[in-house]
Amino acid sequence: MAESLIESFEIKRDVVALVGAGGKTTLAFAIAEEVRRSGAEAIITATIRLGADETGGLEVVPPDIDRIKAALAASGSCLVIGARDEHKATGVSPQWVDTIWRAQVADVILVEADGARRRRVKAPGPHEPVMPGGATLVIAVMAARAIGGVITEVAHRPELVASIVAVGRSDRLTPEGAAKLLGSSRGGRKSVPPEARFAVAITGASGPQAPPARRVAELLAPIRVVLVPTAPSAGQV
Repeated sequence: MAESLIESFEIKRDVVALVGAGGKTTLAFAIAEEVRRSGAEAIITATIRLGADETGGLEVVPPDIDRIKAALAASGSCLVIGARDEHKATGVSPQWVDTIWRAQVADVILVEADGARRRRVKAPGPHEPVMPGGATLVIAVMAARAIGGVITEVAHRPELVASIVAVGRSDRLTPEGAAKLLGSSRGGRKSVPPEARFAVAITGASGPQAPPARRVAELLAPIRVVLVPTAPSAGQV
């Protein structure tokens, strides 16, 4: 029997920050559902702006501790965001995440800490990621379909990806290049708190995408790499 996501990432009581591209939102909702089914409580939030429709079917509540507690008591999980219009919702501050964690409101807090403009892979800009200082686990995400793709076609901030990998923007992202990007302190490991655990998730790693994803995992050893067979849902990156 395949391990669950919370087993694969060894999630217990954690602040999980998701960075990168190619499935952060989908992965966060999947982990939150597993946490809820286990009998624990999970909050999903973001320190960036996100699509107003990206709710995963969860109750959406403002960053108010009493409202959050009520939502968790009712269903075991909720999505915490700030104001929203018909297109975008504002996130919360990294400091708010740290405060709510110290208050022990939930067992797991999942934080989308990076934007990717619906691309399959990315390198963080100077102001990214927006990392909570209290994050205990950072998961760098990449879509398996990025491997072998032309960098300008699959990457957000392709110039930075190419610089880290030391190739041209019109070159393809090889498994070696993907591993270098994900393991770099300028890439997937940027701003990881000193005491936090670090892992990689490669989404959509099934069928013809599985072998190159496994190669990336081999190259990243001993970093924990989880191959997630499902790809992100439409509009969820």
